[in-house]
Amino acid sequence: MDDVVFWRVDEVDSGSTVTTGPSWSFTAAAAPAGNNRWNGGGYPDVSWDNGDNWDRGFAPRAIDVAHIKTADANDPIIDSSIDALCSILLMGNGTPDTLTMTGGSLTTCGTANAKLGDGANSTIVINQSGGVMTFADGDTLMPNSSGSFTLNLSGGTFINTDAGHSIKTSINGSGTAYLNISDGNFTSAGEMLIGDDGPTYVEQTGGAVTATAKLVMDRKNLSNGTMYNLKGGTLYAGDNGCVKSKQKSTNSGNKCN
Repeated sequence: MDDVVFWRVDEVDSGSTVTTGPSWSFTAAAAPAGNNRWNGGGYPDVSWDNGDNWDRGFAPRAIDVAHIKTADANDPIIDSSIDALCSILLMGNGTPDTLTMTGGSLTTCGTANAKLGDGANSTIVINQSGGVMTFADGDTLMPNSSGSFTLNLSGGTFINTDAGHSIKTSINGSGTAYLNISDGNFTSAGEMLIGDDGPTYVEQTGGAVTATAKLVMDRKNLSNGTMYNLKGGTLYAGDNGCVKSKQKSTNSGNKCN
């Protein structure tokens, strides 16, 4: 419900004339959907839900595009007290940017692709030790351009829940992704394309990596250098999926296109 503000006269100065009549109420209109850019202005409180950290004066809503594209050290934190929302998450514009999640949730609600490494030469890091980071629709691109993306997953769940779309790493030949998974869940309800064009280096010592549809490595470029070092945990491609690399297929029953 929108906020309603009521005005009333509490005191009247001597000699003034007051005409009585109906009371008035004013409804505060909600701000329109738009771009909301992180600026870290609420430092030292750099929690996602602190409106002072965003250029619109409030944290992104489900209808707003969240931009994390700053070059300072006042990067956002999501903890167990925060259930963050945005329409689309865009990180990086030639800048080093870090998002830390220790609990709580972050959910993207729009239909466009999440770009974790949006601009050229960005250096993006996500440190997740708890909570649930959900990309509900569209592809999750890490990174989308040149530069690098690093996920340090030590707990919680990082998931794309859209079965019709994919998690894609290094979709540009000049971008590099690093996935360091020691615990937690890294899941795609659709395809998972590791090293789609450029190199991706996966170090998995624990946790679970799940590609519900299929898992494909170095799909476009045989010589991109993608490596998957599985030291612990589980790596799973769904019942109708497969694990495939242009270098060597590890699945004999299902065919990857």
